[in-house]
Amino acid sequence: MRVRTSIYIILGLIFNIVILSADQILYQRVNLYPHTSCSRSGGLYSALWCYRRCVRVFGVPFLVSYDEEDQTCYCCNKAPGQSDSEITGTGLHTFRTGHCPLEYTAVDYKTGRICLRYVESAVKYLKAKDICTKQWGDLIRLDSLDKHNILRSFVESKRQSAEVDVWVQGVDHNGTWRYHDNQEFTYTCLGGDSQNPAEIYLRARSKANYGCNDSGPWRVATYLCEIFIPKHLLQNCSSI
Repeated sequence: MRVRTSIYIILGLIFNIVILSADQILYQRVNLYPHTSCSRSGGLYSALWCYRRCVRVFGVPFLVSYDEEDQTCYCCNKAPGQSDSEITGTGLHTFRTGHCPLEYTAVDYKTGRICLRYVESAVKYLKAKDICTKQWGDLIRLDSLDKHNILRSFVESKRQSAEVDVWVQGVDHNGTWRYHDNQEFTYTCLGGDSQNPAEIYLRARSKANYGCNDSGPWRVATYLCEIFIPKHLLQNCSSI
């Protein structure tokens, strides 16, 4: 029995070396943490065995995390809720697959995939941004006409209200509109600027065919969260 256990441990270490190398075959190492509602199980000797368990139980989840210190596996197929907390640790290794969380819808975009979730709940801009960020994404980034058209069709297929305003990613820095990574806009949906220096955020309006207006931090609107999945994860995902 001890010999068999030792063999499992050695194989687990070998699998970890392979799976934690610079270019993972099945998924990508990311600087994210599992959360308290992820499925948890112990006694697994490697990240690869953790991944296989997650696939067996959930198909392919969005996130797989393995703690090599206590041999605990976390399978995350849902986005974290507002009451969830992150699980941290020095031995954690977290990987992202090419799949979306259950609450999100996958949409092909350019060379990759985006995962979208529309929430028809009126909140302020920073609250919407925080919710999307906690779910491993951000507010939708309108960086092209194609993405703008995706927003139009997606929100139209989901909204229940007669008209909606939707927060989209954008902050006015002294007259220059930028995305959250501080890059200047490569495309703008802005139909008109109020010239009010206090209106520094951006909302798309259904009554204007989802053209955008600047808006102040006191306003509330619905929001659309986006998670980007790069092309190489889709290729790896299709081969599983």
